[in-house]
Amino acid sequence: MRSVVVALALVVSGSAGGQVPQNPQACALLRADLDEAYNRLITSGESPAAAIAHTERMLEMRRKTGDPCYWPPAAPPLGARR
Repeated sequence: MRSVVVALALVVSGSAGGQVPQNPQACALLRADLDEAYNRLITSGESPAAAIAHTERMLEMRRKTGDPCYWPPAAPPLGARR
């Protein structure tokens, strides 16, 4: 049983579900891009299942290539912290 839990943790840690989005503004842009891509696929005649699968692959590529959604938010300048 323990090996199953470890294997599952390794799979999740390498997937989009294993990373926590950290930058709300960048994540809003990412959601808009993925929504637009999904709608474009649906209107071009793709089935909903194929459009979802394609959109999931796009999300995984964006995560692996370092989309700003997964970066920590920028810290405010030192003078602004007063």
